[in-house]
Amino acid sequence: MKKIISILLVMVLALGVFAGCGASTNLEGTTEEIINQMNEKIEATENVSTPITGENAEYMTGLTEEFFKESIASGTVSEPQMMGTHSLVILKVNSGVNPEDVAEIMLDKLDLNRWICMGADELYVCTSGDYVISLMSSTEMVDSAEIAFKELAGKVGDAQFKVA
Repeated sequence: MKKIISILLVMVLALGVFAGCGASTNLEGTTEEIINQMNEKIEATENVSTPITGENAEYMTGLTEEFFKESIASGTVSEPQMMGTHSLVILKVNSGVNPEDVAEIMLDKLDLNRWICMGADELYVCTSGDYVISLMSSTEMVDSAEIAFKELAGKVGDAQFKVA
């Protein structure tokens, strides 16, 4: 009897461990809809959202055109209408693509000083489910975005930062 109870207990514990694993997220909708929700939360509603394509992918995400076309299902960027050092990106990766790998490339390749005569203070990159977010902006805006993304997504991966 003790063996049966022990075995059942081990099975229940193992099930609990595996239930905690997975790429679940509360994010719903298109990348543009998620960008709009993020902009509302971080009070950046004056920004303009633009679809990311293979042609503008490297500038906006740090991903090569080829990698973007093979690995990304959709993407949207939100930036100020006028000049400013703020760029919010949401990507949805294709099935079978590890979003953490995409986030790592973005962290490595995005240039905080890509704007003429000015640069962002910080870069924030994080994942949730099949989504990757990046934000290059002021430290205050990055802090706000990290909180907002956690609120929207629920379960998120490890946040990564690059500071100018």
